[in-house]
Amino acid sequence: MKLNIGTIQLPVNAATKTMAVLAKRGAGKTYTAAVFAEEYFKAGIPFVIIDPIDVWYGLRVAANGKDKGLPIVVFGARNSDIPLTRDMGKEIARAIVKDNVSCVISTYGMPKVAYRHLVAEFAEELLNINNRARHIFIEEAHEFVPQRVFGAMSKTFSAVESLVVMGRNKGIGVTLINQRAATVNKDVLTQLDTLIAM
Repeated sequence: MKLNIGTIQLPVNAATKTMAVLAKRGAGKTYTAAVFAEEYFKAGIPFVIIDPIDVWYGLRVAANGKDKGLPIVVFGARNSDIPLTRDMGKEIARAIVKDNVSCVISTYGMPKVAYRHLVAEFAEELLNINNRARHIFIEEAHEFVPQRVFGAMSKTFSAVESLVVMGRNKGIGVTLINQRAATVNKDVLTQLDTLIAM
């Protein structure tokens, strides 16, 4: 089976690789990553989107804006199925592994300290318990693996870095989505298998 990304075909095991989509605002980073998500879904590979900008819930609506899109669960404050709190990270990881579902974790509206805690707990637990191919998209990657790490940010950085570096051993692929490479940690970027720059 192949993943059809526009005119490019990729092997299905691309889902367990590390990628980055880097481009300026409005260039199509999220759209490009969403095409990957749709292809993973068609191939039966679950995915998770860490979404601090609250746009990925749109995957539930078809391109025509009327029909149903992908049957994914959305955690968050707005446009969500399940309200999100800072202490749900481990619980979400366990639920998606147990039920083998795709989801969006929309952290929009949460204080940074709260959503960074949530993502750290989620990443640590997922790395420990994942048991099949799964892909994680991280929108605004600099919020979780910044070039400069200070104080309380170190726990989040460490958890997400481990997911990027060691995730493949547990069947986990990661796509980092960001406007500028300069704001994302260079040690993390060295782990990329594929870079899409626009």
